[in-house]
Amino acid sequence: MLLAITLIVASCKKSTSDNEEQTPSTCQLSQSTYSAGGDFGKILYTYNSDGKVSKVVYNGEDYQESYTYTSTQITKIVKEGNSSKTFTYTLNVQGRITNETQTAGDYKIDHTYNTDGYLTESIRTNLLNNSTASTKYTFTDGDLTKIVSPTLTLNIVYGGSEAKGNYFNGLDTDLPPFYSGVLKSYYGKVSKYIPAIVSYGNSTYTEVYSYQKDSNNNITRVIVKTSDNKEYTLSNTFTCK
Repeated sequence: MLLAITLIVASCKKSTSDNEEQTPSTCQLSQSTYSAGGDFGKILYTYNSDGKVSKVVYNGEDYQESYTYTSTQITKIVKEGNSSKTFTYTLNVQGRITNETQTAGDYKIDHTYNTDGYLTESIRTNLLNNSTASTKYTFTDGDLTKIVSPTLTLNIVYGGSEAKGNYFNGLDTDLPPFYSGVLKSYYGKVSKYIPAIVSYGNSTYTEVYSYQKDSNNNITRVIVKTSDNKEYTLSNTFTCK
């Protein structure tokens, strides 16, 4: 639920069949600002020559992420204050992430895709005791409509607004990071549309999304209203070629 802010960012659309569902764009997200309760912040994005996100800086460099890409893996280095962590994402021949690990970490995550290219299951393994936790994903007509984890069930309803490769949502719901994160184009086929309503299992709690767009059809503002009368906003600035 939207009780705290965890920033999620994403790259431009990768040129693979997995992303043909999303509308391409010649615009890149250069800055996002967010407001959530009493929290405010800014995110700055830098891209490499291939149009992939290479660096993300949060709130004046208190926290930043750097990305490097090869044909077989992606490396993310997270720096926060004087500490840093390295994450490695292994790619299969289709360019999809099949495994995630953290250097000197205590877990790994393995991902499975169906023959249509959609992510169907993620299994997180605790490397200290070999226990596992499975999260399963259901896609309906090209959109992610249900997520079932050991602790949570999410149902997602769409309103007909098309997703774009340069669209990200920096406000954290319980949607998984791959849904609109920096590496979303590496997790198989993505949803064709952007969510209108997210509901939580049998709970009455819901999140309702509305969007504003500019003349290039970029999503410049996202407003999330919750059933417990909270409101969160994300404002995006784009640089267009």
